[in-house]
Amino acid sequence: MRFPNVRPYALASIGALVTGVAGAAPPSGIQSVQVVNTAPLPVTLAGEVTGSVDATTIGPAIPWQARDVVGMPLNEATHEVCVTVPEGYRFHIQHVTAAAKVAVGQQVLFGTTITLLYDGGGAFADHAMTAELQGNFGGRDTYIANEAMTLYADVLLCGTVSLTEGYTGVGNALFTFSGYLVEE
Repeated sequence: MRFPNVRPYALASIGALVTGVAGAAPPSGIQSVQVVNTAPLPVTLAGEVTGSVDATTIGPAIPWQARDVVGMPLNEATHEVCVTVPEGYRFHIQHVTAAAKVAVGQQVLFGTTITLLYDGGGAFADHAMTAELQGNFGGRDTYIANEAMTLYADVLLCGTVSLTEGYTGVGNALFTFSGYLVEE
């Protein structure tokens, strides 16, 4: 094959680069692997593993989602929608949707609060979400936040709706949390 306007040394350089990458040797030596799993899910390893291994074994994933709606009474600026995670499970949240219908002119902030327990205590984590005005529907401004997330909760999961100061109308908000449950 002929390549017009290409110098022979350019082809030799490209060939050397390709050969160098393709001929790279795998890491030498035996790598140790630690497998952590629960009794109902035995893992059997046989033979020799070469190269790198990156595996995490967790219990079977059970698809799960939770949705709740909250009414927003007159003159209250912050509202929570809370969902209790089933006992003995950790909720791996993959997607959160929030919506709020509020008095015209209000601005909305959405967030989530996650509760995790661990030996010796627990932790709370707050995550903000971007609220976008969708327009006026039925005399109310409608805000939506729809975000892919990677969050974990094993006790309580709350969605928070905060409104600008001076909120004087009534409204409502909803949160939907989607993901899967894993036995702890």
